[in-house]
Amino acid sequence: MREYNAGMDENPKQRGGCRSLIITAAILALPLLYFLSSGPAYLLADAGYLSADTYRAIYSPLIQLCHVSPSFNEAWKHYLILCGA
Repeated sequence: MREYNAGMDENPKQRGGCRSLIITAAILALPLLYFLSSGPAYLLADAGYLSADTYRAIYSPLIQLCHVSPSFNEAWKHYLILCGA
C-alpha cells in the first residue's frame, strides 16, 4: 500500500515555476518601467517639484545613451513630447 505524505510534493520541479516566472517578468519589466517613468519625472522637474540635478542623477544612464545613440535620442525626445514636455 502506498503512503500519503501531505507535506511532500510528488513533482518538486513544478513548485517554484510560477514564482520564477513572476520574478523573471518583473526583472524584464524594470528597464521599461524605468524608461517610462522618465516622462512624468521630467514634468515634475519642469514644474519645479523635482530639481534638475536630481532628474539628471536619476536618469543619467538614459542621458548617456542619448549621446551614444541618435535613434534612442529621437525616440526619447518623442516620448517626452508625448508626455507633455
